Amino acid sequence: MKWIVTTTHHTPVHRNGDLEDDLIVWTNEFTTRKAAKNYIEDKVAKKSDVKREYHRGDKPSVVLCFTGKTWTNENTGEVCEESYKFIMTKV
Repeated sequence: MKWIVTTTHHTPVHRNGDLEDDLIVWTNEFTTRKAAKNYIEDKVAKKSDVKREYHRGDKPSVVLCFTGKTWTNENTGEVCEESYKFIMTKV
């Protein structure tokens, strides 16, 4: 049995001179639930705005972390906030 942590990072990026937003997604594989949870907690340790929903069993656990950094997307005018989303699932 292994655990997969999928991380989604909503981040600012410059494209053709315009400030826009981007979603970067990557996954990490762990052999134990404890190692996966420690990975997430290490990433959000110094952040103040963190929402945690840990679940045991087959239901995925979700952790949302907001860094407080905001920017305005120059193409849409939308105000965006930098964030991380961690989804821990059992495989």
